[in-house]
Amino acid sequence: MNRSVFVPALVAGVFAGVLSSLPVVRDVNLALCAWMWLSGIFAVYLFRRGGAPKLTRAEGVTLGLLTGTIAGVVTVGFTLAGVGITTDVLQQTQSSAGAEPMQRALRSLQEAGMFEMLAGCLSLILHMGFGALGGAMGAALITRRRL
Repeated sequence: MNRSVFVPALVAGVFAGVLSSLPVVRDVNLALCAWMWLSGIFAVYLFRRGGAPKLTRAEGVTLGLLTGTIAGVVTVGFTLAGVGITTDVLQQTQSSAGAEPMQRALRSLQEAGMFEMLAGCLSLILHMGFGALGGAMGAALITRRRL
């Protein structure tokens, strides 16, 4: 494989990462892990559409793994950004609502942030695994004559 794998992996990974982060759309991912493995297939499609020769299954797995890694990082980034924004909002409203209730809310949010970080690590691993699976499926399914 060469450098041309990075563009399809980046496009498919960012696309899947955003879809995995959107509130209503991510539910499809929760039910079927759909955005995870479809991102691998999409990356293979984009790679082949660029004029590349047929991929072996191992090359498809590598492309899917790279795509899943990018999608997982994007998803974790959106999740952590959401926790950070909520923390900032609570800190800004602390003076108007009283210190004690806001301190409890901030502690709860920090605990939730730790949980989100652990869930994000699991999400990254799942994106990588299912992306690799999708890459293998894409390499097996997408042939030159179908493009």
